[in-house]
Amino acid sequence: MNVAYFGYIKSSEKLSGPEKFAKRIYKYALSKEIRLLFIDYFYGKEFSCYKKLFGSRIETIDDEFIVHRMGIIKMLFSLFLFKPDIIHLTCYDRSYIAAFIYKIFSKVKIINTMHGLVFHENKMFKSNLAFGYRIKNYMYEKIVWRFSDIHVLVSNIQRELISTIPFYKERESIKIIPNGVDDIFFKTNERTGRDEEINIAFVGDINRKEKGFAYFEQIANSTKENIRFHCISNMFVRNNKINIIPRQSVEEYKNILNEMDIYISPSIYESFQIVLVEAMASGVVPICSDRVGASYLINNGINGYVLSLDNLDKWNDILSVLNNDRKLLKRLSLAAKNSVEDLTWDNIFEKYYSLYKNTVAEIS
Repeated sequence: MNVAYFGYIKSSEKLSGPEKFAKRIYKYALSKEIRLLFIDYFYGKEFSCYKKLFGSRIETIDDEFIVHRMGIIKMLFSLFLFKPDIIHLTCYDRSYIAAFIYKIFSKVKIINTMHGLVFHENKMFKSNLAFGYRIKNYMYEKIVWRFSDIHVLVSNIQRELISTIPFYKERESIKIIPNGVDDIFFKTNERTGRDEEINIAFVGDINRKEKGFAYFEQIANSTKENIRFHCISNMFVRNNKINIIPRQSVEEYKNILNEMDIYISPSIYESFQIVLVEAMASGVVPICSDRVGASYLINNGINGYVLSLDNLDKWNDILSVLNNDRKLLKRLSLAAKNSVEDLTWDNIFEKYYSLYKNTVAEIS
């Protein structure tokens, strides 16, 4: 089986959701009997137009991942030489148009993992995006939706949003496979029901309004409980009630979560949210909005809470209950950890591996 991956991989472990997905999927694919090609693009203004069309460079990341960085024309030639049975688009990028051009001349099947819906996100959260970028994004996303053979969504919230987008239609080829969690997050220390102030974490880019930091600030400013609020981000915040913790490596981030009791995600839109599931795996009690894709993992009062953004008082009420009932907090913590124990990256890859094998079987 020949599989070509298109995606981003870098040596740092300070990764976005799509970057982490690509790196973990590639890692577990290396352990299978698969002939692999991982393709990345030359991003940035420092590269010439020639480089972005014809350039080629092989990089080894973390002494483990071989990445072929290529211009668009070079991608096309490389696909003809490699002859993939499957092309897996692990994230969204317009340079991956080479995959669809190659599809015209081959029997390759394209699997597209959708971490977001760009048309929806541009419309709702990026009103200042240049018109030209909007048109290019619209056209490329339309091509991806029309010509990919299988679309993998990461949550049912994405499926609900599809009906609101002009060129999206429900298709039999849609699968739902959630994102995974690194094993390290399951290895945090057991919580013992501390008596001191509880610690609450928010993780995300505070400048992206869909992440809900403004709502988190409202919670911190309005609570009457003796609670410590922390924002894990690389952005600076002027708020005496919120402690800023710079985003760290996976190991350091795991240690930070081990000091937290509650994770809050008042997001307006999250297709999944890996950091929420990492918090749950660490035994941090989740409280999130009903617009977070991973909220399906949470049962109110059992392993966390899913709340509406229409009622700020309800969020503060829950914090008050948990602050004054540490036995309940501990019980929710254990339940949160147990409820995501199957979402390891090796289990998630096995779902994709089965999808690969079934797809190749259909070709032959």
